[in-house]
Amino acid sequence: MVPSSQRPQESASRFFYGHAPEWSDFESGFDVSRSITSSIINDVENLLNNTVEESRIIILTDEPGTGKTTVVRRVAFEISRRGIHTLVCSALSRLEYDKTLSIVDGIEGALLIVVDNFANQVSPFAEIVSKTPKKDLVVLASERGYRNRYLFQSLSGVPYHRAAALKMRAVDVEAIVERYTELGIVGTSRAIRDLNGFIKSAADDPMAVVCCRVLNDFRPLDRIAFDLMEECNEVDQNRYLIAALSQHCFGGGVRHEILSSILGSQGYREQLSKEHALPLSYYDRRTNTHVVPQNSTIAMRILDNMSKRDPRRLLDIFTRLAITLAPRVNRKAIKQRSSEARLASRLFDFDSVVDGILGDLAPAFYEATQKAWQWNSRYWEQVALMNVSRHNSSGVRGMTEYLDSAVQNARHAASIENHPLPLTTLSKILFIQMVVPGYSRVGAFNEAFDCSDRAIKIEKSWARKSVHPYVTMFRGAREYLERGGVMSSTQMQRVRDLLLEAEKLFPKDHEVGDNLRNLRALI
Repeated sequence: MVPSSQRPQESASRFFYGHAPEWSDFESGFDVSRSITSSIINDVENLLNNTVEESRIIILTDEPGTGKTTVVRRVAFEISRRGIHTLVCSALSRLEYDKTLSIVDGIEGALLIVVDNFANQVSPFAEIVSKTPKKDLVVLASERGYRNRYLFQSLSGVPYHRAAALKMRAVDVEAIVERYTELGIVGTSRAIRDLNGFIKSAADDPMAVVCCRVLNDFRPLDRIAFDLMEECNEVDQNRYLIAALSQHCFGGGVRHEILSSILGSQGYREQLSKEHALPLSYYDRRTNTHVVPQNSTIAMRILDNMSKRDPRRLLDIFTRLAITLAPRVNRKAIKQRSSEARLASRLFDFDSVVDGILGDLAPAFYEATQKAWQWNSRYWEQVALMNVSRHNSSGVRGMTEYLDSAVQNARHAASIENHPLPLTTLSKILFIQMVVPGYSRVGAFNEAFDCSDRAIKIEKSWARKSVHPYVTMFRGAREYLERGGVMSSTQMQRVRDLLLEAEKLFPKDHEVGDNLRNLRALI
């Protein structure tokens, strides 16, 4: 529960060195006032007082280091001060929505729930706001921008508001410099002697980068990242890289036992100090279980730089983390959405993580981890998507080996687990195969259509709704018809039924809307 008041900090806070803010930091006024904070507070209060408005979710998304966590926590603190029940969700495993729903419904009066790293909890909260009769409830959520697509697809059919982006203003930069000057921790003379020039040079930087530049003698952030790595030994560097990669995949970072298992405990405690060149911190200092870098922006820059300078080292980091996670992930852990299961799921994600960081070394990563993970359907899904990418980029007409492998990998995933995710992936790849010369267009379409349909039926039997199998089927059917394909009467009727169904389930999804219009014109 967010306190309505807190004992002020008596000295400089860890917040100034990249840590997430504590409630005492807000009581002390250490954060910089930003106009978006007042705007979100007004939106929260209006929704709490509006019993007619359907939308109960406000979402703030932006890039790492823009100050999302600070803004939503300041809003929470201010709302709590006004006597409104305010909770912060810090669960690392996915919430059980039915139990959480009963708690929410049992709280009398207005309630604000703040959720950082919202993608980790989007499904249960979508269910909660859809099913609760409580009208004086608002969920204020924040998430990194690169997860927008997943986030908003997961919310298809659930009304929500989006907050404005967290663009820095000149007055914000000036306020940061003034605050750091008062504390005597400015590290660059230019911020004091040439404030206007400093403000102009930092105008396009996110909040965390501006703070880093003020503290670190106005060097380019990449240079800062390089120097920090150079100051540390290899073990500390690798520990930091594992924590950075883990946080990139899963906001809660990595359990400290896993770090120790990979690299041992020597130097671990020292790295949990802000005086360390590559400082780590605990995601939640009440439990001290999961480790993250103290500054997520610096961590991302180091990860980006390393992917360009030494990708083979990152390949080793990926592989060691994946193999160490393997004994801690099983079907029960996946079903319970444990932090290890969710970290592993993102770590193997070809499109969002592996390809962007490892690039051409992606095949080596999947090969090195096959023995430990071949029981897992998601592993084979991602291998299939990697082979699709290799097929698309091969540039050799008639070269279908990668596509053949992708189809078989996806079939293998679906055979391991009759689940909507591998079925949808198989359907996507078969629709790709459908348009490649040399394959049976009808055969590929029929199998792909059947996989999408099975995925939809399974979702429905679980009382869940996901837009992905619908969109996959609609896209494939549209391309099939546009290329002269002919659907059976049974398939045609099924598409008509699903178009009506999707229109009701996902009325605000643009992709669904586009496919509805185009498919109806064809059938």
